[in-house]
Amino acid sequence: MTDNQIPDDVIDENQPGGSMPWWKIILLAVIVVVVGLYALRMGAIAIAFAFPPEPPVPNNVEEVEYTREAHGMDSWEYHRVPSPCDTIRFYEEQGATCTVEVGYCSEEPDAELLQESALAATCTGEEAFAIFVMGWEAEIFDFPEETRIMVERNIPWTRAR
Repeated sequence: MTDNQIPDDVIDENQPGGSMPWWKIILLAVIVVVVGLYALRMGAIAIAFAFPPEPPVPNNVEEVEYTREAHGMDSWEYHRVPSPCDTIRFYEEQGATCTVEVGYCSEEPDAELLQESALAATCTGEEAFAIFVMGWEAEIFDFPEETRIMVERNIPWTRAR
């Protein structure tokens, strides 16, 4: 061995090519995990903002009108909807609270009351997604020719859950 060579049994951690101390490896791993979790959460929020969920509607309905007042404040009109009582049951199964007009979905409907208003029920619900909450309302109309639904969605983007 010459005078310039370092013996193999002496390792200087400050010299290039030396092994990294274990605490630096653990610190680096913790930083990577924290940044990764933060990035996942921010990514989920960005996706939720870009593609918010739509309110529930029964299957096989026909959308006839859509309007957007602002991002997350929309309304739809649907035709070819199941009967008012089936539609009310659908929304209750989705967790909605429904206010049913007098004479609808009772064992003996009152034909005179049914002719006074086409509005059969109003159902409201909420759905949490990412850090946001979507509120929706469905008005179920029973017209002589068909049942129709008017659905409104409202997402207050500044209100997080």
